[in-house]
Amino acid sequence: MLKTEERLLPQSQDQVKLLYQRYSALLLGYIFEIVPDQKKSEEYLVAILSRFAVDFKEELAKGQVTWVKLLCYSRNLLPQLKDFKQHLDRVEIQSAKNYSSFQLELLTNLEKEIFCEIYYHGKSISDLARKMQKSEDVIRSNFKLSFDKIRSTHGN
Repeated sequence: MLKTEERLLPQSQDQVKLLYQRYSALLLGYIFEIVPDQKKSEEYLVAILSRFAVDFKEELAKGQVTWVKLLCYSRNLLPQLKDFKQHLDRVEIQSAKNYSSFQLELLTNLEKEIFCEIYYHGKSISDLARKMQKSEDVIRSNFKLSFDKIRSTHGN
């Protein structure tokens, strides 16, 4: 059994339970793909759901929370959580081994970098353009081109 702290206000407990019932299996699966340690994944799940319930209190009360909103929140929050960096490094090494299954070897180095940063790491086009010191149009066109190359290898 996990040891957790109760940090939420009593009225938000029902909202956390609702979040847990609706999305915990999906979110735990997502986290477990990144952090293949069951105990750590569950700790991250509890931390994310607890913080989400506090940060999106009004939306929860109105029933306006979607899986996509929770997933985006999780992607932004996970790197901030304790000990996450060591898990992320291990996943990036493993992901590099699995790139061939996604036909990434067909891409140029620039296309591969852009595709991975946007698709796998959730970076925005504007952030990536700033980081790489390229225009947003160049980033966008390279991402589209790489996506089309990968899609065409799967017959789509």
